Amino acid sequence: MADITGENLDKLKEYAAQVTKKMEKTPGLINIRNPLKIDKTDLFFNINKEKALLLGIPIHIIDQTIRSFVQGRNIGVFQDNKGNEFDLVARMDFKDQFQITDFEKISVPSLKGFFVPLKQVADLVFKQAPSNIAHTDFERSVYIEADVATGYLVTDLVNQLKTPLDFIEWNEGYKYQFKGEVTNKKESFGGMGIAAGLALLLILSVLIIHFQSFSQPLIVFSALPFAIIGAILALFLTGIPFSFMAFIGLTSLIGIAINNSLVLVDYANELRAGGKDIASAIKEAAKIRFIPIFMTTLTTILGLLPLTLGGGSLWSPMGWVIIGGLISSTFFVLLIVPVLYQWFTPSK
Repeated sequence: MADITGENLDKLKEYAAQVTKKMEKTPGLINIRNPLKIDKTDLFFNINKEKALLLGIPIHIIDQTIRSFVQGRNIGVFQDNKGNEFDLVARMDFKDQFQITDFEKISVPSLKGFFVPLKQVADLVFKQAPSNIAHTDFERSVYIEADVATGYLVTDLVNQLKTPLDFIEWNEGYKYQFKGEVTNKKESFGGMGIAAGLALLLILSVLIIHFQSFSQPLIVFSALPFAIIGAILALFLTGIPFSFMAFIGLTSLIGIAINNSLVLVDYANELRAGGKDIASAIKEAAKIRFIPIFMTTLTTILGLLPLTLGGGSLWSPMGWVIIGGLISSTFFVLLIVPVLYQWFTPSK
């Protein structure tokens, strides 16, 4: 959730502890995880280089021996009669995982042909080390994670947490930024916003070419504001937050809502081509197309209900957005589009 960057590891650990305390005091944040809160204990070998050289043991031989003991060393490849290849790994014989006492069994070869116990040329020591060292944009960083409790929104928690984090005295070169779901949401919404904008532009271009007019495509597009209002009301009444899936539903709603007003306007144009005046044409079009528009909307809503009611937190937002937008746009299309058609359609 919060990514802290800086150079000095001790300073990062200090800032991470302060941020963790602020997050623990924020209602709605649970399971807070600070990777620098608990240090791990690493195993180190202090090699006595002077003694090793006197005994004719190269330093890299000691290193290879220790690594072979702990991890094993690849010494070849075995190929069975089916052509499958398997790595051959050599390691010390120990049960399950090695123990500290197992290191006493290791001997290292010297260039003179004899073996020297490892403990004669190296001391085993334990040191505290950070459990996890991450990097962000080539800088050391620590990422503090947290889960969101049921009934809370990520956006609200981020806004609530920003003020106490800003009050921390951040030294030069140290900063924090919110990541995780916050970053993913911005990237996702940005991409969907571009997609929705392109969809609107393409639909408008097609309508202008079809109607050979600028006013009638705008009349068709008048259904969109009402569809958006209905979608927002549906989310508000159901208590569902606006999410990425809701945005997908809103993008899908663009074509569905426009289709109803497009059918109405196009049929009115056909009636006008048959000799009717503007008022008579739009009234008859609304009367004749009422049942097809209503039944199309109803069947779409009924088809979405199982997914909406049983889709959980993933699919429900998308379903409610489409259902709410369809109800409001269909109702207002039959009221507003005829009025706009009479006002803005030029008489021939």
